[in-house]
Amino acid sequence: MPERVSIHLTGPGRGTVHVGEANVSDLVRGVAITAQAGHLPTVTLDLMAWPVAFDGEADVQLPADVVAMLVRLGWAPPGSVDLGGA
Repeated sequence: MPERVSIHLTGPGRGTVHVGEANVSDLVRGVAITAQAGHLPTVTLDLMAWPVAFDGEADVQLPADVVAMLVRLGWAPPGSVDLGGA
């Protein structure tokens, strides 16, 4: 599904990235834009991920702007979809 994207690079390693109304700048470590005649451009965002080790129960939460971006990209939060007893 097409999404409004705004990218402003202001220097090496600096800039802003908005997907829809969400400012995802702090989550992005790389951007690639590809275009082909007759098609919408494709923007690929390389999101930050750090190696972390944790073993135990936890309350998992995501920032609201991350949830909003993931939902726009087709993700459904756990418990929001009836899997029919799966």
